[in-house]
Amino acid sequence: MRNAEPEELGTLPKNLQEWTSGFIELPGTKNVLSSSAFDPTGCFVAEDKGSIVGCVAVTNLPRKNWLVIRYLAAKRAQSRVYAVEKLLSRALQYVETKKPEFLRATTPSIQPYVDVYKSFAFKPIRRDFRITWDLTKTPESPTKQVEVREVTAKTAPEIAKVLVESIRPYWDWRTEEQEAKTLSARNSRKESKRANDGSPDP
Repeated sequence: MRNAEPEELGTLPKNLQEWTSGFIELPGTKNVLSSSAFDPTGCFVAEDKGSIVGCVAVTNLPRKNWLVIRYLAAKRAQSRVYAVEKLLSRALQYVETKKPEFLRATTPSIQPYVDVYKSFAFKPIRRDFRITWDLTKTPESPTKQVEVREVTAKTAPEIAKVLVESIRPYWDWRTEEQEAKTLSARNSRKESKRANDGSPDP
């Protein structure tokens, strides 16, 4: 387990796409790794016989002192659960040095990543679906006719099949400790509002 070298960052997006069966897409990953949100000191890789077989990254969110753990992935992850656990453990050690105000994690809905997050006391807070369009293979023909059809009972299954193939489910996670802090803050706000409104407790 070690930090990723600068020359290795260029290969990570392709590796991530392969290790997650395309759930982590190339353009977005490249953008993140080259953005100001990315800090190379928070990116870690796992090695096996001199080859990189896994990675994870801690990046900044737009709000100050808010962090997100992402890109937890490994080659043939089912047989490398130990490596996945070590990667997440290393990322959390790094997070502790930053003393963030808020931490969340995001991952495709793929085992064993979901199980590993749960084993580290993360709780799922939201599941969403991200649709990725591959425009690189679209021919440039501005005069091409586009057929617009009404969705009917007959065409709906066909459209649903295409959508299901392009939708990528993701989980967002939060630690149990932060979940408790969020609930406490929410309850405090409710009590304060009741006190200000003069409304009785329910």
